[in-house]
Amino acid sequence: MTYVKNGFRFGGPLTPVVKFLLILNSGLFIAQLVFSQFNPDYIEALFGLSYFGFFSSHHYWQILTYMFLHGGWLHIIFNLLSLWMFGGDLEQSRGSKRFL
Repeated sequence: MTYVKNGFRFGGPLTPVVKFLLILNSGLFIAQLVFSQFNPDYIEALFGLSYFGFFSSHHYWQILTYMFLHGGWLHIIFNLLSLWMFGGDLEQSRGSKRFL
């Protein structure tokens, strides 16, 4: 449900792909926090995009997984907030498949 006052709408509609991305990002951030307790640099080295990991170690999955890692609480909060605010309108205008 969006809040409309004087033609201003805060937040976009919660569409299926936006909902999926919000849940996925939140879950992976929690997993990142949990696994970082055991070995702080392992998750970032394995899934974060880096020159040496991508080319030298042939970690080609990093091109897809780096976008789900976040640098801290403020980073994830503002990413999820902007996804919620703008993602629904983009998904509706572009289509779910193209938006994803």
